[in-house]
Amino acid sequence: MKEIKVVYNRIDFDYYQESFGDLVKNLYPSRQEAVRRFKNKEAAIVSLVAGIMLQDTVKRELGIDAFDIVLEKNENGKPSLAGYPEFHFNLSHSGEMVFLAYGNSPVGIDVEKLRCGKKDINVAKRCFTKREYEYILEEETKEHRFTSIWTMKEAYLKYKATGISVPLNSFEVNPEKGIVEGEDLKIYTGQIGEYIYSLCVEGDCEVFYDFEF
Repeated sequence: MKEIKVVYNRIDFDYYQESFGDLVKNLYPSRQEAVRRFKNKEAAIVSLVAGIMLQDTVKRELGIDAFDIVLEKNENGKPSLAGYPEFHFNLSHSGEMVFLAYGNSPVGIDVEKLRCGKKDINVAKRCFTKREYEYILEEETKEHRFTSIWTMKEAYLKYKATGISVPLNSFEVNPEKGIVEGEDLKIYTGQIGEYIYSLCVEGDCEVFYDFEF
């Protein structure tokens, strides 16, 4: 059976600030390097948390120790676990939230803080399909609809592992049905506080929410 599990971490920045040095030393090598490259401490902590979530999951699911984790990337930069082609994962973060989706089926996940300012409306008009744009305008309070469509599109692109080379208006999502028009995919969208997340999986894939990491 194809299945994907979803967990998230609402970051306690004070805790990770205090424990930062010790936690970084216990990360898998490539994540250590990535965390140390950040000059912004908050961004470094987000990367740290994402790394901890992934390596703890890999240890639990596959028995691989942190220092033995090796990631490889496709031509568009999507990472995968070297030597384990049946293990799929995807990470996303926004503000204090980090999401991890993982399992035995391809997956894309995106999380964003609710928003829909004038700039976002202009982006939707220019980059979304006509029906998606009109769907946003139907609501007086547009933040939920805009952010839902945005995360659905991002989750789809991350699922496809195509990077930003695919125009956002070259495919259409249906927020009410949770689908990408013309494809056998399912997109699950939910809200936690002021954050919207979307998860893109194959149509016959089961999704399980473990949630707080």
